[in-house]
Amino acid sequence: MLDTTVLTNAVGKSHPLREPARRLVAAVGDKQLDLRTTVEVIQEFAQVRSRRRTREDAVDLTRRYAVLAATAIARHAGAMISTDSAFASVPGLPFVDLASEELDDVVA
Repeated sequence: MLDTTVLTNAVGKSHPLREPARRLVAAVGDKQLDLRTTVEVIQEFAQVRSRRRTREDAVDLTRRYAVLAATAIARHAGAMISTDSAFASVPGLPFVDLASEELDDVVA
């Protein structure tokens, strides 16, 4: 499962996580990986909001993350790939940080 942070890092400005994010996206495009996400992630990515969020935005984002985590668990995803370490605390959800060496095991 892919989180919005992977997509935004792949197309964003130069950043230390840009290359790993692009590797993941390229691996999907080359059909080396079968990764999934949710409509909510695509919606958030499309909106590309500024970093300053209102309290209402934060509540909405929390709901979207809950849907993403629940979908990943229900679909028995091999890993939730994100830069948001909050996913690591979700019981039953395997988490791989985009910045970790574990990513090499996913994109092998």
